[in-house]
Amino acid sequence: DGATGAPLWQTPVGLSCPFPPQPVPGDPTVLVFDARHDELARRDARTGRLRWRLELGETVDGPPLAIGEQLFQVLPSGKTLLIALATGELEATIEMGFPVTQTPASDESGRFIYVVGRRHCLFVLARDPLSCAAVDYLGHAEGSIPCPPKRLGRFLIIVENDRPTDGQWRVMVLDDDGARPRLVQQLDVPGWTWAAPPSSGSTVWAVGDRGGIEAFAAGDYASANPLRTLAKLAPDAHSAGPAYAFTTTDRELWVAAERSGRFDLDAQSGELASRVALGQLGVASAPIQHAAKRIVPTFQDPRTGGASLRGVDPSTGKIDWETVVGAPWPTAPVALDAGDALASVGLTGQPIRLSLAALKEGGFVASNLPKPGDPRVPEGTLLTLKAEDADALLIAPRPGA
Repeated sequence: DGATGAPLWQTPVGLSCPFPPQPVPGDPTVLVFDARHDELARRDARTGRLRWRLELGETVDGPPLAIGEQLFQVLPSGKTLLIALATGELEATIEMGFPVTQTPASDESGRFIYVVGRRHCLFVLARDPLSCAAVDYLGHAEGSIPCPPKRLGRFLIIVENDRPTDGQWRVMVLDDDGARPRLVQQLDVPGWTWAAPPSSGSTVWAVGDRGGIEAFAAGDYASANPLRTLAKLAPDAHSAGPAYAFTTTDRELWVAAERSGRFDLDAQSGELASRVALGQLGVASAPIQHAAKRIVPTFQDPRTGGASLRGVDPSTGKIDWETVVGAPWPTAPVALDAGDALASVGLTGQPIRLSLAALKEGGFVASNLPKPGDPRVPEGTLLTLKAEDADALLIAPRPGA
């Protein structure tokens, strides 16, 4: 729940699921990949109810592209599948015979699809009739493409992590009908890029994992250097871990990284300033989401090892809620002597009791996180001390707790 952070539903999709659930534009459903069975599925975003599922036959590395009532799913082995959004029926397959990667991009009219090869090539696919319209040689190295191409008007930006610590953008311009991309500019980006560059209006942002940020203004399609720098922050010497960015306007950028928070652009003075600092929240582990008028970054929680999501008010920078999922039990549940329940203790000392009925029904167990200044129960093994009036639960702390 974007407003409260409370879990609504869950379904197993395997530990190596390649992407978070992707919302279907204008529809209360999401697209999910089940890595256990190599299946693409469409589920109701409110309940998790399955709408359809389609076995793909191999693992993918990115979600499908949705255009109208069709999905275009790239298979790394060299196929692009055309899938009916409403039913999940496989309508057509384009065999390119060359390894490909990431989610495709499309032109504004949706007439052409752009698929990046794992190395060297960019494929241009026509939708009507469905065919390969062109193949452009880019010369990029195997596995250097970290994210889908970014389209901004007639610009197509292909991000490449081409060096041990740095990357580059290849800026291409599509012709009037979208059939031919033409390389016009190459830009160096300090650090590696982890997700497609965010944009708003004519502003597009480069965010690397060395802490550097650069805002570009998109200019004339006929220019030799159409992207010009508006402002930038200097990078650090070394990578500080994954970095993800999200923009709400053409003057505001939210970053989830070692240096997390909101950065505001003053295009007149050419300055970028940190307006909201979120502090040390852990290692960023997923793209920033937007739900219930909140910015939701995801970090690996340093306290529990789980995934920590935080609902941040974008106007104030206040963290409205935090939810940690996928964390191990701080105190492993143990069976009570009566054999009718399991017992555990939360991080704040909150007793947790799971009856047989609750175990059969399934669902979620909610346990409060310690607030600043609260005492924290040590992790350990739960023991029962027999007493005449009532049993007491004891925790034998683990080494180092």
